[in-house]
Amino acid sequence: MNRRSPSVEPYLRMQRFLQKNRLLQPVLLAALTPAYYAMPWERLPGSAEAWGIPFLFVYALLLPGAIVRRALVPRCEELITRISLSALCGLLYFLFVSFIWALFAASIGSLETYFPVTLIPIVSLPFFAGESASGFTKREKALRAGTLVTLIVCAVVFFLVWRSGVPISYLMDTFDHVGYVSEMQETGEIFPTSAFYVDAGENGKDIRKGLLHVLYAFSTGYLGIEALACLEAWNAFFAVLLFLSIYAVAFAFFGNTWIATISSAFLLLWLEGGISEESIRESFYSNRFGLVFFLFLLVFIFRFLEKREKRALVLCAFFGFAASAVHIFYAVLVAFAVALIAVWKVCFSSPSIRAHLSRTFLCGTAAMIGIAPYAIFRFFTAYRQPNELHKEIQRIVYVGGGLFIADPSKLFLWSGPLGLAAFLTAFALWKYRKQYAGLGYLLAACFTIPLVLMNPILLPPLHKAMTYLVLRLPSLFPFYMLLAYFLVDFIRPNNARVRRSALEWTVFSVLSAAILLQLIPAFKGTALSGSALREERAKSYLGWKTGLDFLHKRLPPGSVIASDPITSYTITAFTPHYVVCTLDQHAPPGDQLLEKRMQAGRDILSPFVSLSETASILEETNAKYVVLNNRIPPQFILNFWSVSRDVFPLVHNKFASHPDLFELLYDKDNFFVYQWRGNRPAGLDTIPYRFTVDSIPDTFVHFGSQAGDAVLSAFRFEKQTTERGKTFAISLLWRGDRDYPFRNYVVSIRFDHEEPGLPFGGKPFPKIVRKAKEALSSMRLRFRQGHKIQNGFLNPDAWPDGMLVLDEASIRVPGDITPGSYTVSVKLHALAAKPNYYLRDIFFDDDIYQGVAIGSVTIQ
Repeated sequence: MNRRSPSVEPYLRMQRFLQKNRLLQPVLLAALTPAYYAMPWERLPGSAEAWGIPFLFVYALLLPGAIVRRALVPRCEELITRISLSALCGLLYFLFVSFIWALFAASIGSLETYFPVTLIPIVSLPFFAGESASGFTKREKALRAGTLVTLIVCAVVFFLVWRSGVPISYLMDTFDHVGYVSEMQETGEIFPTSAFYVDAGENGKDIRKGLLHVLYAFSTGYLGIEALACLEAWNAFFAVLLFLSIYAVAFAFFGNTWIATISSAFLLLWLEGGISEESIRESFYSNRFGLVFFLFLLVFIFRFLEKREKRALVLCAFFGFAASAVHIFYAVLVAFAVALIAVWKVCFSSPSIRAHLSRTFLCGTAAMIGIAPYAIFRFFTAYRQPNELHKEIQRIVYVGGGLFIADPSKLFLWSGPLGLAAFLTAFALWKYRKQYAGLGYLLAACFTIPLVLMNPILLPPLHKAMTYLVLRLPSLFPFYMLLAYFLVDFIRPNNARVRRSALEWTVFSVLSAAILLQLIPAFKGTALSGSALREERAKSYLGWKTGLDFLHKRLPPGSVIASDPITSYTITAFTPHYVVCTLDQHAPPGDQLLEKRMQAGRDILSPFVSLSETASILEETNAKYVVLNNRIPPQFILNFWSVSRDVFPLVHNKFASHPDLFELLYDKDNFFVYQWRGNRPAGLDTIPYRFTVDSIPDTFVHFGSQAGDAVLSAFRFEKQTTERGKTFAISLLWRGDRDYPFRNYVVSIRFDHEEPGLPFGGKPFPKIVRKAKEALSSMRLRFRQGHKIQNGFLNPDAWPDGMLVLDEASIRVPGDITPGSYTVSVKLHALAAKPNYYLRDIFFDDDIYQGVAIGSVTIQ
């Protein structure tokens, strides 16, 4: 007779108690309602978010979600699945209520007040709907070791993520979310229309966030805390919920706790760099967290395909709505997933192809019924017309004739060693594809993604219809589950005597090596370690936080401020003010004036623009204040333009030398705030600094040839011989040959060893051979340095007609370069924000950065 372990008995008793006492959760929910209205969060010891966010997680998500889950989700027996689904059902309900509020243009403040009233239908559910068939399967008669390990890891993840906070380095999306939540809380609008610009315009007023941000703004207003503190607290809960949900989905796919445990561990190890990167601290990002709703949607699709449970169709609609409400991208992903399931017939329990297609169509229809209301609403409020930057083709490789594929190197960076191992694993597991619908889907997704992204016929029309979203299709493929399935199956004790094929042993070896490669960076330090956090904070906005506090407290709310893109990005996050421009990649996607705003912001600060023109732009943009920030580290050179340490003295002197036009309000720690007095310069107005020459100086070498998008008229080398690790200057004289649009212009200067000594003369693919030789010798044979002329202040669109523009480049020679004579080539060209390449660039050295040769230098 089998006896249960004594340690399991409390778990079983708790399960029976919850099953028999269906009214326990509604009673708890009702009992907490007075605390919701009366709790003085600001008076409790510690921070309000430390008490309030856990309370809201339980009161607003977990308890109502548990009641909904008991009524709707068929046969939910596993502990972690119950926990994760309860929280997600609660969040789903919150998203639905938020959507109703948005439809009626109700305020977030009223949602804070009346949210408990909306829970009345939830509380009444136990009286009308009993829990569907449950009980304990043989598999779940014990609290398995895998489940226990997962719960322990979750506790550690929660502590580390709560302690480390959210990423706050300059270019992270965090400030997008902080600024948006702050604007929601201040205006009370669910979809605010003025987060960045005072004159946002019809298409630039919405930065396209989803309903998940309503929860953040709701929490911020209810607890009376700052947006950043709110996001940091929710981030810890969502990191754990993401981790638990991956476990639950993998368990639903395969019914094995160890596969589920290893899947969640692989997620933690891989997630866009794993624990050595910030990804686990970005769980509150809507595009990341929406994944859990999408994966659970797949679970319910497979449940209907296999068992035709009608409740599964209802859940397809609910979770389709939730996924798209968190981030609209998942509406596209759901459509692709349903098509993939239909085409590949991933579920083999259907009696025929016709039955399979019919059931898949029903699942897809149910999901789209859930998605359609929100998607249609957001299309007409925010998605009708993207700006040119968001339509720009980025991160692709042209193969000829206007056809292109996704950049393979970017896919490798996304997948990492584990992702590459997963593609090999798919071949070894193909013969098992009929065992589980989940396994069939994973294998289908594994092969479909390359067929789409590496297809030069299919990808261009998809990109035209979906823009950059098509390049996010790898989210269809949670490959870490495929790896977990293979690993558990390979080492499972009852399979020990099974004769393994050479392919399976190869896959196991590759997977083991991939795990080690993924772990190596973690041994050097993780993004959750104290040293990494200190380094991040040293290079964050905290360096000028006192200046931001001054702007917040001393300037009239709603002031318009002109500053550099990075500082402007933080101004919109931490102050109630507007800016002339912000970081290009974080601007409202529908803003048709983006390029004009970027150009206006540059010209206001530019030392090469006259004071009269500066005053005109200030008046046109309604900007009364100018902020100059010299605390940004020198390595941050942005697309289009930026203010670096070397050009800052020129920018600062433009305002400091004219107190009659600009009043200094704040000067501390290299952070300056000026107020424009509203007048214009008296007398002759000249450009503060000359950047043109009338004729080519005698010290320059005449050239006069096209070098990319402009004519290189002359050049001068500071020296013809230099040493490794040293710096020398190259001066260039450019002349425009047409009117230039506002673009991201870069001057590329490249140095190629004249006698590289490549094996076989570098044939057949010189770049591959050169890189192999460099890797073996640890010495480089080429280096390239790119810069913007005066950090973008003198981009070609700012050049006067027919004048010679001086460009002085400081070249630092790498320490690992092979000594010898190097040919110097130069090119000025407009690059996409994330550059594109041609197929031959992968194999040959004369790639898109190939310029015209202007001479040679000797490196010793």
